[in-house]
Amino acid sequence: MATFLTTRTQSWSDRMPKDPPPWTTRNGGREQFNVKFGEEEDLPLTYKQHLFPASADVNVDEYLCKDVDRRVAIKIMDTHGNGKVIQAIRQKVELVRRVKHYHSIQVLGSYIHGDSFGMVTQPVAICDLREYLFHQESLKARKVVKESCPRRGFLPRLMGCLAKGLQHIHSREIQDGAQLRHRDIKPANILLKGWREGPLCGLWYLKSVHRYPDRLEREVNEDPNACDICSLGCVYAEIFAVYKGIPAQDFLRYRRSLTPDGAGYFHNTGTKALEKLEGLADERCDVQVVRLIRSMMKPDYKHRPTAEQHDPLLQEDSDREPLGAKYVSRKSGQLAGPIPNNLDFKVHYEQGKGPAVEWWRNLRHWEHSTLDVATILKQDKISKHRHIVKLISTYQHPDMLTLHFEPAAKYDLRTYLELTELRMKQPLDSLDSWKRLQKMLELLRESFGCLSGALAAVHETQYDHGELRPANILVDNNRIFLSKFSVGLKFRGSSATSLGKLFRFIDQFGYTNLDRHGSSRTQGRPQPIIDPEVIQYQPPEWTPEIDEGRPAADIFSLGCVFIEIYRVITGGRVREFEEKRVVNGKPAYRDSVPRTQKLLASFEEGTYETKDDFIGMLCSMIDEDPDKRPEAAVVHRQMAKYKTREGHPRCGSCAEAD
Repeated sequence: MATFLTTRTQSWSDRMPKDPPPWTTRNGGREQFNVKFGEEEDLPLTYKQHLFPASADVNVDEYLCKDVDRRVAIKIMDTHGNGKVIQAIRQKVELVRRVKHYHSIQVLGSYIHGDSFGMVTQPVAICDLREYLFHQESLKARKVVKESCPRRGFLPRLMGCLAKGLQHIHSREIQDGAQLRHRDIKPANILLKGWREGPLCGLWYLKSVHRYPDRLEREVNEDPNACDICSLGCVYAEIFAVYKGIPAQDFLRYRRSLTPDGAGYFHNTGTKALEKLEGLADERCDVQVVRLIRSMMKPDYKHRPTAEQHDPLLQEDSDREPLGAKYVSRKSGQLAGPIPNNLDFKVHYEQGKGPAVEWWRNLRHWEHSTLDVATILKQDKISKHRHIVKLISTYQHPDMLTLHFEPAAKYDLRTYLELTELRMKQPLDSLDSWKRLQKMLELLRESFGCLSGALAAVHETQYDHGELRPANILVDNNRIFLSKFSVGLKFRGSSATSLGKLFRFIDQFGYTNLDRHGSSRTQGRPQPIIDPEVIQYQPPEWTPEIDEGRPAADIFSLGCVFIEIYRVITGGRVREFEEKRVVNGKPAYRDSVPRTQKLLASFEEGTYETKDDFIGMLCSMIDEDPDKRPEAAVVHRQMAKYKTREGHPRCGSCAEAD
């Protein structure tokens, strides 16, 4: 296995569907919307079956369009002949017409027949998500499984489809500055049809009645999209519970048992429901999904991710192949060459051709790039630093650059810490589970020496990392790696165009900067990064405009990472620690240095040899004065001397190799 970073990805679900086909040939097919039929006039429709009851005055049925021989779903609403009701429905139909996405229903047209208003849509769904989750043995739910795949594969894919659909809805704009949103996301409003899963129903104006769990009018006015995010997070929670083997009825009964009225609404049971989900997480992807659900259901709507932000988060570690991608393929006779032994993008491939690789899974997805794991059929091994990822080769396709990294790490440190936290809370019911936990704790205890040694090696070559944080540190096969995929290192003591020096560093350690390889597509430095997670680990003196090398900034960031590792191996949780150290609602370490230093001493009770020295080193690494922070080489040497209360080293036997 190896990791591939490309500067562009293609996704079939991002492409827009074609314009809807006609549903009637009335007046030569020129009229598709607001078509009026007389009360005695026969509709060009043949009733097939009832699909879903929506309310007392609304039903959804399947019909066959006689004129064009097409099956459609029609939402039939009783207007009682009220002109205002008809006008309101027409406005809603116009809104739904604005949404054109593979994971949203398509409106083909509308008509008025007596007191009934019909909205003609496609596709004709097999069932809704509620039936699929709560009645898994029903004929309709089993038909979805038959036409798609088993639930273990279908449910994770469904979450990604819903994310794409909601992102598209929230990107639509309507008149007078109003925003388009869904308003009523729930399993009964999510329709399933084989591989085209997850159309979303029920789009409304911004000023529609607010019916979300928080029931805060202020939230509706200030950020209505956050309501959709919260509701979708609740749907994800139900999907994840079923995915992990908890029947939807049992999860609902558990939530009902938590409230006096027995309703079990998420807004009353969210904390306990999330703890239940955490207890089910035992894999890398589980941890990331639970983390996402928690962020989407935060009580403070201002801290929830947007639809645009949460979609890439959900795609991390995905096994959904990016169909149409030009750089990897499961089976292709054109992909037969060896991995190029080249680090300066001089190898060019025609579209559809390339080295012999087979796509395995997606690790990360960015706006203009994707990081994927692939199986390498032919490759050359290059020995690099033990705790820094390796760049094996680079090559080009038309309009696209590809980098081949090793290893194809199973975890990033952020996920690894969360998984360790959850396993420390779970009962150790077997010797194997105990050994597994001890192995994880051993890696974390020794990571202080591994990471400080890797950073010392980087600084020795006159480079800085510039963005040290748990998400950029990988764990694979019981080894920890310093990594940096999307933005290259900063070089000290020379101009930014010193490609010779840069590629010497690439050859030695396996790093690269996509913005400095001479491509006409990406010239110069990238735009300053303002991601809150990036800022969280930056030092007080950091600003986005600073471009020169700053090794002391790396030391501060690494100190923050070390503190989180220390918190986990002493039995705490990073999230709870953040809540304690936050100052004025700001989670960045730079805003809470004195409080963080004070809290460090409370991680362990009592004292033992080297404890005070170890805590003193961590405090010095996050000193607000950059001149008082130790160098990476000093940190590395000192970590070799420190031990835990039980006598375990904080620097493993690999230190000599480093």
